[in-house]
Amino acid sequence: MTPVESVPLRTKTNYVNYTKSTPQLNFERFGYGNANAKDDLTQIEGIGPYIEEKLYEIGIYNFDQISKFDESDIRVITDLIDFFPGRIERDNWVQQASGLLIHNTH
Repeated sequence: MTPVESVPLRTKTNYVNYTKSTPQLNFERFGYGNANAKDDLTQIEGIGPYIEEKLYEIGIYNFDQISKFDESDIRVITDLIDFFPGRIERDNWVQQASGLLIHNTH
């Protein structure tokens, strides 16, 4: 009988690749932001420093971008920043951003 240590261990491993496609933001539609000219997104009720940083990380830097979000953008952003579904709509980010744009340009 052969000692256990000298018997080659053969195992069959099946790797299953589970992938979730990464949602893509439509910057062509709502615009590209500039990391060097960020708005203070915490002025929008419902956005604190943590969410602001997550938005910056995905390329959302200003009120103009947020003011142009549609339903599909909101779904993608909710997925990307791992935010509570429906929260962006309930807090009216789009309307708040539009109001801040008008306020900040006058």
